[in-house]
Amino acid sequence: MALLDIVIDVSDAQGTIHWDDVAHAGIRVAMIKATEGATFTAHNWTTNTAGATAAGITVIPYHFMTNADPAAQADHFHTVAGLSPGAAYALDWEPRAVDGANITAGATQVDAMGRGLQALVGRTPLGYWGIPGNTPGAPTAFMMTWDRWVPRYRDGAVAQFPGTHNSPFGPPGGSPPGLPFRFWQYTAGGVVGGIGGAVDRSVASFDDVNALIAWCTAAPAG
Repeated sequence: MALLDIVIDVSDAQGTIHWDDVAHAGIRVAMIKATEGATFTAHNWTTNTAGATAAGITVIPYHFMTNADPAAQADHFHTVAGLSPGAAYALDWEPRAVDGANITAGATQVDAMGRGLQALVGRTPLGYWGIPGNTPGAPTAFMMTWDRWVPRYRDGAVAQFPGTHNSPFGPPGGSPPGLPFRFWQYTAGGVVGGIGGAVDRSVASFDDVNALIAWCTAAPAG
């Protein structure tokens, strides 16, 4: 299993992105924020998705969870992102506050939204939340069956991925604690041509690029 350093995630925070330059820099997959809560749509979602797709970059849409009604969130995300049957999508679960008010989703809300989207799309979400002990709560048993996109940043500046480091959980599928991961977000300070300023970068745990793209576009067998 290889760790492929060809994945970024972006939101409105990155502003205008020149996607042809991003592709030229070697990026093959982009996690792009589509929605948050039950009503918010990322301002650059349509532009970013069109630009990435035209540049030959595979898009995985993601939704930022809040404590709004899970069914309403699922409907909003599904409608805005145009989720295709079997295609990958991600749910981002982390602490959230607006104007001092805590609107962080609970695990049961994330679980409920995942179940609703599974019924609509035909696959479970890619789950983004912190390592054990650094989450808004304990994931449910159902959430623990999802493929994982794990944030754990390396210390210090990261010019490129290769080098001495520790993976989030050891080898994918290994132990301890034995939690496999599909994507590891290893820095928030990545530099990619076509993007002004820092961008999150992730490595993908797949045999090769073809396996990664196949996973993104169709539900895994089994």
